[in-house]
Amino acid sequence: MIIDCHAHIFSSRIISGVSAKSAMVEKLNLQASFAAGRTTTSALEDDCRSAGIDACLILPTAGAAGVRNVNTAFMQLAAGSDFLFTAGTLHPFFGDNKEELLRLREHGVRAIKLCSFSQ
Repeated sequence: MIIDCHAHIFSSRIISGVSAKSAMVEKLNLQASFAAGRTTTSALEDDCRSAGIDACLILPTAGAAGVRNVNTAFMQLAAGSDFLFTAGTLHPFFGDNKEELLRLREHGVRAIKLCSFSQ
């Protein structure tokens, strides 16, 4: 079994913001123009399956104010899928990390994504 354990589904707003930073896009060799049409779970699943991937872990990112809503949205994206699984995200300045960890566990989320430079 092959599992992609580092996948993202970015919103059009995030893609536009990153694309506007052309020096960063070039330095990191990001495929920002390709990403604009790849903002759905079906696009991710199609790409992964065509590459022989059997399962995929999506990694959300949120600022402190968005932790709960982002986690809920990503749990909904992965709900009922036998292919997509989601990590939860936490933020050091989110006031309810303990409760959020318990909520994630109650919903079957078994991985946490932390990214200090973007959070």
